[in-house]
Amino acid sequence: MTDFDSFMQMRGQKGRKAFAMASFICGLISLLTICTGLLPIPFGALSILFALLFSRENEKTNPLTICGIALSVLGIAAGVILTAYAFYMLKYNPEFYEYMNRMSMQLYGMPLPY
Repeated sequence: MTDFDSFMQMRGQKGRKAFAMASFICGLISLLTICTGLLPIPFGALSILFALLFSRENEKTNPLTICGIALSVLGIAAGVILTAYAFYMLKYNPEFYEYMNRMSMQLYGMPLPY
């Protein structure tokens, strides 16, 4: 028996439901932070990790974990697509690159690397 298993036996089912709730919350944060581009990826990964920790012993799956996984998959997919699209636009659209370069000069005082 590992330390984790003995810890979970001491805490009972209440501790395991915390993983389901954490999975749902991280999945929701992953979906809500799509506009940032990169933040959905670590929050989505945490959501999936918490869902796996909840269902480690093949128990009945909690609806919160299913929702957490679904939200995190949507968040990760949207974050990857948005980030890839931004890099594509910077590479192949000179007007967008110039706009972002002007914005970088105004905010940070330095141009974007090409």
